[in-house]
Amino acid sequence: MKNFDLDRENINNLTSLWKLMGIVNNQELNAKGIYRSLDWPHRYWQEWNMQATLKERFDNTPFDRKNLVLPVFQNNTTENIQDYSDKENLGLSLMFEQQAMYLNMQDYTPQQQQQQQQQQLNVTKLIGEKHTRVWCDIASQAFNYPINASSVIRANQHPDVTLLMADIQGQPVATAMLHKTGHVTGIHQMGVPEHFRSKGIARSMMHEVLDLAKRELACHYTVLQASDAGEGLYRSLGFKAQFMIKNYFFTN
Repeated sequence: MKNFDLDRENINNLTSLWKLMGIVNNQELNAKGIYRSLDWPHRYWQEWNMQATLKERFDNTPFDRKNLVLPVFQNNTTENIQDYSDKENLGLSLMFEQQAMYLNMQDYTPQQQQQQQQQQLNVTKLIGEKHTRVWCDIASQAFNYPINASSVIRANQHPDVTLLMADIQGQPVATAMLHKTGHVTGIHQMGVPEHFRSKGIARSMMHEVLDLAKRELACHYTVLQASDAGEGLYRSLGFKAQFMIKNYFFTN
């Protein structure tokens, strides 16, 4: 894999999924590698290797920008031109942080889970609007924010996107979305609603996801962007840290 940069591939996987969910067409900004979501996930981002500054992104934000989230990818070659003091001066406030992570699939061996969990957890690939809307309801409960179904339906029409939902005896208990780009498969929206947590469901779901990625997608790496709540689980499965993603919102 000549010229393979796993940091770049992690972000390219994420941002290409955002594009599949729908972007505002702006030829001038898109030519600079700057994009904005049509709807959820409400991101306003710059491609990994582009040279636009935070101020340039700020100056081109729409008038109604209160719902937009602006991610800054650390360890980016452009980070040295994005002075940290600029963020406060531009009216940006830190919203949340994520840890970018990867797993070399050569190091992953499918795990034998507890017999009871194997019998209980049923993971299904979802197609069609009806099932996708159910997935969005469960994922919204898991992440405690509304997920717009139209964005997910749009992305799920792409052949490199796989929407997964787990149930126990017909009761949905977990969600995940896989997106393959080249040798990399990204794991997105891996969540369990609060009232189903602390039962081993998240770990079982991750094993199912990783087994599928290795067996069917034949990827070399899986990547994700972890919250504080999920990072410990991912590390225990062999994922390694890459860099931080700092997500800001507009205060004015």
